[in-house]
Amino acid sequence: MLSYLVHSLLIILTIPVLIINWLCMALDNLFYPGYRKTEIKPPVFIIGMFRTATTLCQNLMNSDTHHFTYFKFYELLFAPSIIQKKLVNLIIKLDKSPSLLGNIAPRKIT
Repeated sequence: MLSYLVHSLLIILTIPVLIINWLCMALDNLFYPGYRKTEIKPPVFIIGMFRTATTLCQNLMNSDTHHFTYFKFYELLFAPSIIQKKLVNLIIKLDKSPSLLGNIAPRKIT
């Protein structure tokens, strides 16, 4: 019974996020039509056993912004569209400004 309630609650909480993501992605097509022309190179997967420097390899690749890019975890779940990313970046800028929001967030979002 508890499993059913948890599953139902997850569905109820997930549907609004999916609807918002879908709407924002539709707006991306309207406001940023050029993003579809971006060349996407083949991905690089880092696969290895535990304690074999895969995290070091990932961090080295992440530091080379000219050749590699990566998603932050919150971008995958809550901000997959360009409009949502710009909104999150605006909130971060406003949070850093003590005169506008007064640093209401206890720590940085990123």
